[in-house]
Amino acid sequence: QLDDVHAIALGMIGGRAGGLIALAGERGAGKTTWLLAMRRRLADSAPCHLHSFENRDPSVAGVCAALCGLLDIEPTTDPDALIERMQALPPRVVLLDMVQNAMRRSVGGLAGHEALVRIAQATVGNILWVLSYAYWPFEYLRRTQPGRDVYDRVVMLRGWSEAQIGELIDARMAAAGFSADYEQLMSNPSLPRPVTTRGATAADDFERGADRYHRLVWDYADGNPRAALHFYQLSLVWVQGNEVRVRLFPTPSLEDLETFENQTRSMLA
Repeated sequence: QLDDVHAIALGMIGGRAGGLIALAGERGAGKTTWLLAMRRRLADSAPCHLHSFENRDPSVAGVCAALCGLLDIEPTTDPDALIERMQALPPRVVLLDMVQNAMRRSVGGLAGHEALVRIAQATVGNILWVLSYAYWPFEYLRRTQPGRDVYDRVVMLRGWSEAQIGELIDARMAAAGFSADYEQLMSNPSLPRPVTTRGATAADDFERGADRYHRLVWDYADGNPRAALHFYQLSLVWVQGNEVRVRLFPTPSLEDLETFENQTRSMLA
């Protein structure tokens, strides 16, 4: 859907209206990477501003300050004044990451987020907004405000396929200049059984071993690219030079699990 949103941005530069788009996904699903890719695509086409709400501040003043600083607008804590100034700007794209930090699950904790949405809705004539949320805060918004459709489009980043995770691992290894040895995993009963073929070569065995382990990592990470790379990194043992050996990644010890609170144990169960 990156292509579709890019087309909306180009249409806005050509005289059409912008829009308000929500981007949501679990931690590590690639939301920041998605926003960075959009900014690269628009580098020569349209003014594009990227801001991440690194610190939690659910206040209206905090949201206004962030937008004024991002767009180099005279500081104000009044959303109406900010809307008036933003409507006078040339067409542009605003990408906001970690928008969940502009809200809090408490009385009055949605004030900053409500102001942000109101500002965005009032300025879609000349601005394309993309608001990125972690999955569960976004679900919280949708469940606490059922039937309220404030976004023109929702882009939900789902888990990657087994093939995509395998390609990601291979690409990262190639970029790092390392080669991996999967020989020890070929006979490991914890991995999915390979499909044996008559006349298979050593290269075929290597590819089969890599595919089996990539499948295990994909399943364990539930398709999450960041989690998959994390567990794959844990499975690497340096041999020499640019060579590493792949082993099964370690699982949490029982001692570590015993330190969890009862509520966390119930969730894992």
